[in-house]
Amino acid sequence: MIDTTKRYELQRSDVERVWANHLTASAGERWYQRYIGRDVIRRFLASVSALDSSGVQRLMIDQPTILNWMIRDVAGKALSYAGERLAVLDRFLKVLAGAGLVGADLLAEYRVGHGRRSWRCLARALQAEKPETALTALRQVSPPPGPLTAHIRSYID
Repeated sequence: MIDTTKRYELQRSDVERVWANHLTASAGERWYQRYIGRDVIRRFLASVSALDSSGVQRLMIDQPTILNWMIRDVAGKALSYAGERLAVLDRFLKVLAGAGLVGADLLAEYRVGHGRRSWRCLARALQAEKPETALTALRQVSPPPGPLTAHIRSYID
C-alpha cells in the first residue's frame, strides 16, 4: 500500500533533467505517446509547480494532487485518449521513482489496487460524477472460497 500522506518536494529542474534523460535513452524505442507525452507532462508539471522563497521552481507531488489532476485532465476527453494520457503520467512517475526522486510508483495502486484495470477503465471511473466512489467500486474483492477449498487446503497442508 502506498503512503497516501507522503508529499514529495522536488526541484523542477531536477525532474525535467531526469525526464529528458529518459526520453533521450528511449529514443530508439517505439514510444507512440511522444506528442501526447509532451503535453501531459508540461501540464502536470505546471499544475504542481510553485516558486519557493528563493525563486526556484519546486514541485509538490502527493496522492491527492495526482488524483485531482487526473480527474481534471480526463474530463471531457474520449476514453482512449484519456487512457493514453494516464499511461504517460504513469510512465513519467515510474521514471521519477526509478531515479529515486520519489519513493514509490505513485500510480501503482490505481492499477494493482483496482484489479489491474486498463487505463481506459480507470479513465471512465475518473470521469464519473463521483470519481472517488467509482474508483472504490473498481476495487476487487476476493471471491468467497468455493466448495473445494477445504479439500485443497488439507492437500496443501
